[in-house]
Amino acid sequence: MTGVTLIWEAAYGRSFQIQTSPNATTWTSIYSTTTGTGGTQTLTVSGTGRYVRMYGTVRGTGYGYSLWEFQVFGSFGIAATPTPTAIATPTATPVATGCGTTNVALNKPATASSIQNAGYPASAAFDGNAGTRWSSAASDPQWLRVDLGSTQSICRVVLNWEAAYGRAFQIQTSPNGTTWTSIYSTTTATGGIQTLNIAGTGRYVRMYGTVRGTGYGYSLWEFSVYTGTSGPTPTPGPTATPTATPTGPTATPPAGWNLVWSDEFNGPSVDTSNWSFQTGCSGWGNGEWEDYTSGANTSFASGVLVIEARMKSGAALGNCGMTSTRMTTSGKRSFLYGKMEARIAIPMGQGIWPAFWMMGNTGGWPSNGEFDIMEHINSTDQNVGTLHWANSSGAHASSGKSVTVANMTGYHTYGIEWDATQIKFFVDGINYNTINISAVPQPAFHQASYFLLNLAIGGAWPGYPTSTSIMPARYYIDYVRVYQH
Repeated sequence: MTGVTLIWEAAYGRSFQIQTSPNATTWTSIYSTTTGTGGTQTLTVSGTGRYVRMYGTVRGTGYGYSLWEFQVFGSFGIAATPTPTAIATPTATPVATGCGTTNVALNKPATASSIQNAGYPASAAFDGNAGTRWSSAASDPQWLRVDLGSTQSICRVVLNWEAAYGRAFQIQTSPNGTTWTSIYSTTTATGGIQTLNIAGTGRYVRMYGTVRGTGYGYSLWEFSVYTGTSGPTPTPGPTATPTATPTGPTATPPAGWNLVWSDEFNGPSVDTSNWSFQTGCSGWGNGEWEDYTSGANTSFASGVLVIEARMKSGAALGNCGMTSTRMTTSGKRSFLYGKMEARIAIPMGQGIWPAFWMMGNTGGWPSNGEFDIMEHINSTDQNVGTLHWANSSGAHASSGKSVTVANMTGYHTYGIEWDATQIKFFVDGINYNTINISAVPQPAFHQASYFLLNLAIGGAWPGYPTSTSIMPARYYIDYVRVYQH
């Protein structure tokens, strides 16, 4: 498994572990904390087992432990593409908006807090050779830095760890090699190849490790740095208007693909030959609060569709007290296999739940198959990509993975590549999960499927807003595109 999400009721666990077991008798801890804060906790973990449990040792209140939801992500009963080995060279080229494709750290001067011995120098992590590496002494903290030669705008860092990785570390920048600013931090890293979409400026960039993941030191095959080519990605907040110019319907298709359909959302109204509105305040099976309207919550700005959730006049915070939009191409546009993607920017806040997803034309849920391409809740930096289907016994089955996305409210491209055997999930052109669907029963993922775009408020997964200050919340969609071979 790769991730666990705990959605706590007010009675939460301050100290707890996530444990796995093959037999419900012998347990292995794969995550531990003594400083839990409740709310929604999205945990990156690594482990295997038939059984998974939350093992609480210290309560956060005078009551017991109480969970609205306990969700587990990973590969369950189907084969997933193996994680690249430590010496693999990343094959995905950074293509995020505003981020260049040249590793500006290549062969630049490098220094480190220590080296294991002369065979593992700091420069080995910046030589473009995935067969050479830097390795530190076996102690904490340790750091590795590169001098870019001039102050630059950093938009992405890729760390290719050897087996001796950093569990807790920061990416820091500095104008002078003395004063440092942290632009990324984690305490739950799992090694391998980590692609970090970040934002910061500096002449010097370093990995500052505070907790090792093994009994050895820190060791990196490669430390790559990418810089912005056209300024930072725009960051529309709840009331902001995007400033980016849409790429337009004539954008060049990716190599090997042909554009077969798109909606570029150039306005002035939603194209009803593509989309229908689903309406009402039924909770939508999740206990949601919003009342979906027939287009009243959509508008257009500079070639971008804006879905706005807002309070009803005079209404109180609660069920049906706000309006929003849920739109679908069901019965109008559906596709079997291909590359599907949308360029979007989302709002954040407690109870906010935007999504870009697909459903199969035939069968009821979950047998028709559900693709959650972009799904985000509350104020985390995690996008969740998930598949839902019915197994051979008709019971609900799912497989998914969350991925860290820096500058979450900025524009990002979320997509999948789908064929008869597998579905690959992408953010900004980086493949973060691949799921084998060849054994998934019909009709799920083996039939034409349609798109949905919606901005939900509240529900069992995100919980509920605690203040009307999150309103209005605006969800920006630049385009939805479908490519096929």
